[in-house]
This record gives sequence, C-alpha cells and structure tokens, in this order.
Amino acid sequence: MSWADGMLLQSRALTARLGGGLDAGAEWTMEGAPTVTLTVPDGRTLLRGGLLDHDQDHVLDRGTVLRWRDVPYRLVQAKRSPAGRVPLVFEDEVVELLRRHSGYRRASRDDGTRAEFVLSLLQEVQARRIEWDIPDLHRKQRIAAADDVDDSREERDYYFERGQPGDPEDTWTCTGRLASEVERRRYVIDGLFHYVSDTRLMAAKTSLTVSDAMPGVDRIEWDVDAGKEVATATVSLRSRKPLVAPPGAVVELADEGLASGRWLVGRVRQERLASDALVLELRQPVKPKPEPAAETYTPAARAVGVTGAARHGVPESIERAYARAKAIDARGQAYFWGGGHGDFDDPRGYDCSGFVSSLLHAGGLLDVPLDTGGLTRWGEPGQGAFMTVWVHETGDPRRSHAFVTFDLNHDGRQQFAEAGGAESGRTGFHRPRSTAGFVPRHAGGT
Repeated sequence: MSWADGMLLQSRALTARLGGGLDAGAEWTMEGAPTVTLTVPDGRTLLRGGLLDHDQDHVLDRGTVLRWRDVPYRLVQAKRSPAGRVPLVFEDEVVELLRRHSGYRRASRDDGTRAEFVLSLLQEVQARRIEWDIPDLHRKQRIAAADDVDDSREERDYYFERGQPGDPEDTWTCTGRLASEVERRRYVIDGLFHYVSDTRLMAAKTSLTVSDAMPGVDRIEWDVDAGKEVATATVSLRSRKPLVAPPGAVVELADEGLASGRWLVGRVRQERLASDALVLELRQPVKPKPEPAAETYTPAARAVGVTGAARHGVPESIERAYARAKAIDARGQAYFWGGGHGDFDDPRGYDCSGFVSSLLHAGGLLDVPLDTGGLTRWGEPGQGAFMTVWVHETGDPRRSHAFVTFDLNHDGRQQFAEAGGAESGRTGFHRPRSTAGFVPRHAGGT
C-alpha cells in the first residue's frame, strides 16, 4: 500500500481517491501550522471537476478537505504553474477553524489564567470539538516585578485580549502571541491543540535516541554556541512512520560530545511522502517567562483649575484637558452612544468622540463637539509632545473610534483616555492599546 492510497480529497463538487502521479510533502512544527502540500502534475481534472472553485466571496472553497492518516486538512492555497502543475497546500483543519474566529475578546488576569483564556477561545469553535492538551490550565503563573517601583504610580488591571476593536486578530494568531509573551508553545499535531512550556515538555520520557551508529540515520548536524540564545541540531533519517518523533517530543543525541543529551523536536519535514526520508529539527529548551507586570501610570499631581500654572513645561490647555479626563474617570461612567455631543459635561456618559470633544473643550481647544470625521480634521497631523488625539474613521459611526493619549511627564509613559474601545464598560483612563489604523492629531504648539 503506497503513501497515497489512504488519501481522500473531497469538496462540494468532487470526491477523489488519490493515487499515483502525485508529488507530496508534509511539515509539522511548533512554530506554525502543520501542512501537507500536494503537487498535481496536470490540474485540468481538478479545474474541470470543480474542486478548486471559489465560494461566493471569491476565496478558496473551505469545504475542500484532504484526509490523510485519519486527519482532515483544509485547502488554504493553490496556484497553477505554466507547465500546468497545481500545488495545493492544506493545513490541519483545527488551525483553519481557529483562523475563522476574530471578534474582540478579553478577560482580566484577576479572574483566570492565561491558559484558561486560551481554552475559552478554543471553545468558541462550533464546527467541531477541539481536543486540547494544556497541562498547566489552572496554575497561576508568577508575575514579573514592575520596573518602576515609585510608590506614587498606580497599577492598571491586566487583561488577556484577542485583538482590539477595529483591529481584528484571529484565534490562531492570538494564541501564538499569548504563548510567545511568556515563552510557551502553541501548536497542533494531528488535530490536537497544545499549549505548554518547554520545561513541561522536557519532563516527558525520551521518544527517540539517535546516534551515527543507529540504522537509518543518514546525518546529524548541530550548532552549540555560547553566544547564541538557543542551540540547534538537525537529524536526517529514514522511517516508515512520519511522526516517529513529533514536535514537542524529546530526542536524545548519543555520542555527540558537546551536543549529547536531550533535545526538543521543533519541526519535522518530509519533503516527499513517497520517500521514508525525514528531517528532525531539534532545539534546546528555553525557560518560561513569568506573566508580564501590569502597566502603571502616574495620577495627576493635583487638579488644575482655570488659573492653574503649567507643570514641567506642560501647556495649560493640556493640563485642563487632563484634569477633565481625571474628573470623568472618577465618575466611573459607562459608554453612552451620543453622549457629549449635546453637553460637554454630559451626566449620562459619553461616546468616544463625545469624550474626546469634552477633553478638548476643557482645554479651550474646541468650541463645538465633533464626531470622528470631524476629529480627523481637528488640529494638526502627527503626535503632540504632551497630548495626542487618535482617530480611526471608517464612514460607519459604529465602527469608527477615537481616543486620547497623555504624556505629561514627557517620558514616553503614555496614559490612554477613552470611552468604549477595549474597556467598553467604563469611560476614563484605560490600559494601553494598539494605535494601528489610527491617525494622530495634536493641537498646534503642543
């Protein structure tokens, strides 16, 4: 029985058992999505059969599935060469399903662990149940000490987040970022989602011991350098079992001098499935990092009145705007659509542009409330030295947004003032957020 005899290619239009004439390769990794690449020598059959038809949104038909070794892979890339060859790239179905989810989500670190937030994202998937391996799911991780120990600074709440409003991030990308921030691994092998530290992986038994004398081992190469953060090694061998040592497994190198010992498998490559040749890319483990320290900020040293003098060279207009932000923050008001557009000091609350308008009015920088479109034309382009208005205008009031950053100490430690957005439950000072997609504006001379 050949490697292709168990392959089944399915779509809405066509079902085909794959046989000879194909070239194929596979890759499994802790750094990205596991993939299988089929290269069809003549794509006309596939094209005429409708297998590569797009859906109504003119993207690849997500219903196209390759089943191999009882694992479903979804079609994610296809192209046709001048010679008529059609490479088809499939990735593990779990990864493709996780890429489909990108709505804004967040959870406070006070209410659960980073791993629990990751699991909550997996549980959004309804198309199939995602199997997972998260050994330290409920274990609270140590939190790094804040760099700034000034007692006058106050700590913000820390949130785990997927994307930002207006700045989407899919679950697959998000879980990878969440893992990398604390030196964990996020990967999928044969439909099983893993979120784990190198330390935990290294505690497992050795899956494979390799030496030059071992039958089937063609080559061992390694690079161990005191000047490099991570040592690496590569083992080329022959095995009828593709995942003889999958990513995350422990491989021991024997009789290799400086490189002898236990290593983690980071990647497995089988360039041709018709061959039994495998390449194992190994790496030494890295220590997990603690949870990042929460952001801190400096409250206003005092409330500034109309006649208040400037502090640290901060213009009086900016001091007034900051004092208004501080006063509104103290109210704990929720986001209110339309708030601030009829009354700069709106007792009901504010929407994003109404809040920004109120701050600018307090600083004597605005006479009439502006919506996000108007804020794109307020002031001058670029960031201010002490205060910046950030605007994202889409033409849709429900998808546009604006907020303000203050840097009163002129030390790069910005404070974010916002209504709605990432912390939609309250209006005032928020934890730092991404400014990607936003246009900066500032008052001239500030």
